Amino acid sequence: MKQIIIIGTGKAAMLHYRAYCMFVSRENIFFIDPYFKQSNDEIIVFPDVEEALEKINSSKENIIVDICTPCSEFINLIKKCKVNGVYNIVVEKPFIIDNDVLNSLCYGLNLVMIQNYLYSEITKTIKKII
Repeated sequence: MKQIIIIGTGKAAMLHYRAYCMFVSRENIFFIDPYFKQSNDEIIVFPDVEEALEKINSSKENIIVDICTPCSEFINLIKKCKVNGVYNIVVEKPFIIDNDVLNSLCYGLNLVMIQNYLYSEITKTIKKII
């Protein structure tokens, strides 16, 4: 069974959480947020990646990390996952980064970038204008 770790506890994280609950038992979904003060009956929140990996009893091949944070934090979080042996990563928002940096950073990772607004009406309109 896959274990899901969602980094962040904001709107996007809760949307992802509800979607994961359709496929994975809630007991296998965890959150990371250094500013979140307390877990409750529904969600378990850890302060950082290292503590989450230490407490979750699963091989790292069975862990998927879903990054739902501001874009400014993506690169450091991807690096932190890679250093800790987690290679299955979902990035919630598109981010712009130099292709060489991206290739070296993501080498050996199973990285999926979710393009939130790829098919939104505003994106379609902008494409038409361009």
